[in-house]
Amino acid sequence: MYSLVLLFTPFLLSSCAADVDVPVVSARFIITPGVGLAECGIGKDESCFIERFGGEQWEDYWIAKSKGVDIRVKNGKIISMFFYFYSRSHVSFDGKTNVGIGKNTTIDDVIRAYGKPFKIGKSMVPSSGAMPGAHEISLVYPSMGIEFTFWDRRLADVRVYEARPY
Repeated sequence: MYSLVLLFTPFLLSSCAADVDVPVVSARFIITPGVGLAECGIGKDESCFIERFGGEQWEDYWIAKSKGVDIRVKNGKIISMFFYFYSRSHVSFDGKTNVGIGKNTTIDDVIRAYGKPFKIGKSMVPSSGAMPGAHEISLVYPSMGIEFTFWDRRLADVRVYEARPY
């Protein structure tokens, strides 16, 4: 009898969850809005970033081009994180958000996953910018602590900071 229950348990569990759309996130790092990376995120000491990603310091930033991630610090604590997916200066970050937003994500994917943004910014990247002439669209979610920047409809970066109520 006990073995019969074990035999049918996986079937019962899988059939109960058949209508649930749960994203499968398979990436080396998981980005969480308002947190960044669990092991090295917003509010943590900059030393965790340096140990994990290395990089070079420039003013109040640590830049790890070979890892596709930068941070901004204040008083030695991480206040924002930048994860690059389409860049001339950084490799693509090996990660996705906790709902599967990553390198090949579209604007519609982000809106489906996070809802209507608080703000949508549209501009042209200037000739002195990181991707001159690109059409830039930013989807901003300050109450979640995350924003997404697209250049010519390709995900350029994900920025994470402490969530702010609006």
